[in-house]
Amino acid sequence: MTFLQLKYFLTVAEEGQITSAATKLHMTQPPLSLQLRQLEDSLGVKLFNRTTKGIELTAAGRLLYSHGTQILTMVNNMSQELRDVAHGTSGTIQVGIISSAVNLLLNLDLYSFCTQNPWVAYNLIESDTFSLLDMLDQGIIHVAFVRTPFSSKEYMSFPLFSEPVVAVAGRAYQPRGGLIGHDPAEPITLEQLAGEKLILLQNYENTVLTACQQQGIKPNIICRGSNATVAFLCARSGMGVMLTPKNVLGPDADRDLQVWDVDCGVLTSSLCMVWKFNRELPQAVDKFILHVKERFPSGQAGER
Repeated sequence: MTFLQLKYFLTVAEEGQITSAATKLHMTQPPLSLQLRQLEDSLGVKLFNRTTKGIELTAAGRLLYSHGTQILTMVNNMSQELRDVAHGTSGTIQVGIISSAVNLLLNLDLYSFCTQNPWVAYNLIESDTFSLLDMLDQGIIHVAFVRTPFSSKEYMSFPLFSEPVVAVAGRAYQPRGGLIGHDPAEPITLEQLAGEKLILLQNYENTVLTACQQQGIKPNIICRGSNATVAFLCARSGMGVMLTPKNVLGPDADRDLQVWDVDCGVLTSSLCMVWKFNRELPQAVDKFILHVKERFPSGQAGER
């Protein structure tokens, strides 16, 4: 398999038709079809099923497409980084950010960074913490903004700030245990949540379970979510009570939500900027990391 064949395959898979893929690749259909047959022969698997509507990927084709898109992204990133070395600060910074922290972008003073580095472009990818760390491992992104907890052994981590955790539910939710009749203006304890239906973020579950175990509490977890936005919508619908960093809530949250501060020192959430340990980064990315550090100087004490 050659890189050119992989590029042809990905284009055909995205177009769904060999004819339109050939047009996009500025070539005729016969040589493109020949390259695809040679690719299948070299791999020893069938990648496409021909239908009256075009082509469909086989199981092997879907697997190659998944890995192939990542390979193409890494090759493009490498090519850009090599150009950066030759021409100075330019290229594209690949940035990952979790859904619950998109408001952070307003605090990074990106305008001044863009002004000082006019030849730098940005690709922003929104996902959950675990997926973003996986993208860091594979070299798909350069830097990510994620929440603790996560294993930090393979990453450089710069904590930006910590924030308290709150319990939140939609107005339709009917408290079952310690929340019955509780004044929302007063903090609640973890023990008061013992009888409630809980919604947790997957990367935060171990922290909650550890805190519950320390207090001899068995939580009733009815829903786990990898994405903060989706989990928050479940809570808003009245499904249960979500434990979440306060920053996830919007300024008008009190209008259609029940919100309680949680009095438990263990339940805090830290937002961190992370990048891969011992990996050479493009000059533009190094400048971007330094820029963020300068905007959050208090975080330097926790850098590792």
